[in-house]
Amino acid sequence: MSEPAASNDHIERASAQFWNPPSLEELMADVEPLAPDEHFDIPGVTDEEWDVFVAALDE
Repeated sequence: MSEPAASNDHIERASAQFWNPPSLEELMADVEPLAPDEHFDIPGVTDEEWDVFVAALDE
């Protein structure tokens, strides 16, 4: 009798993705930039927190 084939269950797929994560290019492949009439808003953020956030983007 032959050995049963290992099933590709959720844990095995998660483990494979953890050790071989997709690249940033793959993750962002279907993401569109904001249109000119759209804006990025974080509800509840203070001006000081926003300044820190923007400064981090410039790094």
